[in-house]
Amino acid sequence: MQTLKQNKKLLIVGIISIVIILIICLFSPFGTSDTSLCLKLKLASEKSSLEESLKGNYSFLPSLEIKKLLIIKNNKYLGATFSYEGATYRALLVRKNDSWIVHSTPSLILAYSDFPDVPKEVIKTINNM
Repeated sequence: MQTLKQNKKLLIVGIISIVIILIICLFSPFGTSDTSLCLKLKLASEKSSLEESLKGNYSFLPSLEIKKLLIIKNNKYLGATFSYEGATYRALLVRKNDSWIVHSTPSLILAYSDFPDVPKEVIKTINNM
């Protein structure tokens, strides 16, 4: 009987902890909750709108299949990889006013020189996705 009560307490504490983490990650007023878990939760919450944005901007690629999305550098940049006719392309999105803006054309490799305003580590991360 004591074990059942202890398990219930642990379960309640665990649920409360998860709810607190979700609140901090998803509703941080400063946008600075950039732990790996927080970034994954933010990405999951925005995934469908990101996919729609990419497919809308790249509508000239009718069979676009998004493979990977990755939030980079303080939730300011997002890298995307997608396949089209067997090749893997990359895209860069930039967060502006709480929206993701497509900042590149589809490329097999993103060139540093095409994005002088973006940190090189961001471009490198997207190219290594």
